[in-house]
Amino acid sequence: APRIDYDIDDDGLIEIEDLQDLNEIRNNVTEVNDSGEADVITSLELLGGTLYDSQDGCPNTGCKGYELISDLNFDTSLNQQFDASDMYWNEGKGWQSIGNFQTKFKAEFHGNGYTIHNLNINRPQEQFQGLFAYAEMAQLHDFSLTGHITAGADSGAVLGYAWETEIYKLFIEVNVEGMDSEPGCTQDCEPDRLGGVVGSANYSLFHQLVLKAQVSGHDYLGGLTGMVQNSEFNEITIQATLNGNNYLGGLTGDSDNSEINSVVSVTQIYGHSAIGGLVGNSTLSTIQDILLSGTVTPGLGITRYARGGSLTGSVNDSDVSNVISLVRLPADPEERHFIGALIGSANDSQISNTYWASDLTLRERMYSRATTVGISQ
Repeated sequence: APRIDYDIDDDGLIEIEDLQDLNEIRNNVTEVNDSGEADVITSLELLGGTLYDSQDGCPNTGCKGYELISDLNFDTSLNQQFDASDMYWNEGKGWQSIGNFQTKFKAEFHGNGYTIHNLNINRPQEQFQGLFAYAEMAQLHDFSLTGHITAGADSGAVLGYAWETEIYKLFIEVNVEGMDSEPGCTQDCEPDRLGGVVGSANYSLFHQLVLKAQVSGHDYLGGLTGMVQNSEFNEITIQATLNGNNYLGGLTGDSDNSEINSVVSVTQIYGHSAIGGLVGNSTLSTIQDILLSGTVTPGLGITRYARGGSLTGSVNDSDVSNVISLVRLPADPEERHFIGALIGSANDSQISNTYWASDLTLRERMYSRATTVGISQ
């Protein structure tokens, strides 16, 4: 609620005391003019400088974000269900994500170790859903989150889309669900690019995350991110169940020009093609120090060209090293599909120090019979 001092500890972060404060972040928009011309607004941004349009108590240099000072619970009626008695029911749609593509969150959100309980979003076919919709050059860190999200493309529990954003020290336990589209749906409302934490990310950093997620939809699904480019992952622990079509991975559905280091992934994955315990497809990426367990089930009998492996469905122009897999794969006695112990198909990649339990993968070869080009071990 409005008050005299919004930054009592004088750290440049405005204190978020309750859900009303959290919801108010969206209304504190800064009009930015970087055109060099007078009276021209080039963008609208959430810069973390005010709350209730006030910066009272902020240092002379201004505030730069927000921090939790208590746990928050979206089950405001405390009846253990999401219904009209909850404050952010919104006619069944639940929480409206903070920001959007036009009004990006460009600040710090520091959780101070607190938990946001029971986040509920029920906005199928709506793009960029999450606690935050779209973040650019932001920091989101040091909090836990539980919840259930039903959304369209580029959606995750914490954030729909991350650009040059750092996400670290989170504990997430969520269900992220995409529903089949209705007639007239555009590409962005299809349930693609869904992740337990972030839907899509570019030039972003993820580290020290613990994640338990169920993610379902169509294509590009991941326990952490649906699709990622030019980004880095470090020290991630994942327990995930994924159900979808193509490009499914315990960490991410698709990794392009990214670095993946020190990940433990325990998954149950059911899909059609480009399915892997860590990554659905890897291109121009580095993958190292990985431990895998669980089951990976590509679409045998669904598609002739099903690709899958305990690590990744396909890898191209990538470096892979120091991998141990205890993943169970389905039998394919006549090798009619493209399924390898670790990799479904691989091209022009460096692969070293990889190990798997052949009694679980039911295969002796690292990659499927289709892979013969440009592999160094």
